[in-house]
Amino acid sequence: MREARARIWTHIVENGKEYDFELILRGSYPEEQLRDLAQKIAGLLYQLSKDGLSWEVIELLRRVYEGLGELHPIEN
Repeated sequence: MREARARIWTHIVENGKEYDFELILRGSYPEEQLRDLAQKIAGLLYQLSKDGLSWEVIELLRRVYEGLGELHPIEN
């Protein structure tokens, strides 16, 4: 199976302000499965940040799955 990519745009809340982010996952999974996983991770990151989880903890979570993907701020 060839490597697939999923790109999802999401928001992360910090100090009451939403910032746009792009979540990119890569892996040897079916593309639909990878996209579903990306959507779940994006939703989890948004909800955790909205609930007040600090950016430092979100950064730690990013490092946990770093081998599978990337999380980038989107410049506005």
